[in-house]
Amino acid sequence: PIRILLCKKNPFPQAIYLILFQLEPIKHLHRFSPVGFSLTASYTCIQCSTGCASCTGTGSNECTSCLQGSYYLQPSPNSNTCATTCPFGYGENNTLAACVDCAANQQVWYNKLCLDACPDGYVKTVTGSCGKCSNPSLHYYNHTCVTSCPSKTYSVYNSYINQYECKSCYVGCDT
Repeated sequence: PIRILLCKKNPFPQAIYLILFQLEPIKHLHRFSPVGFSLTASYTCIQCSTGCASCTGTGSNECTSCLQGSYYLQPSPNSNTCATTCPFGYGENNTLAACVDCAANQQVWYNKLCLDACPDGYVKTVTGSCGKCSNPSLHYYNHTCVTSCPSKTYSVYNSYINQYECKSCYVGCDT
């Protein structure tokens, strides 16, 4: 006594069709769709937008789950949109399978991730991302850019971060 609706892909590109199995009497209804397709309330097979594993419609903002390697854009109103890459300022959160707004969590954006602080050699920019000192005459010091090194530090070129930085002096150093 089970009625099963199957949304199947045809071997021909972009073609989908509906298969209906009915066992009498009808007591239960189950819907099955291949990944990237959905079965509507009117029993029509629809192809979901790119990146969606399942959906409520064909629009890019009608995803109910994302394909592996895609991310929900967070926070709302974009939470029903899947993207294969996160936009600027949004970090990839693989646990949530979501693009999380770094600024909303008071974090900085660096290399597609939201971090509590910029890595060594980088400073927080006005856009909330991590970047290098914009002027080559500036020195990197404690996640900031300074025109000269403070007391008890000295200037040295760091080839790893490709800029000058202020390093702490050894015992007895005053400048």
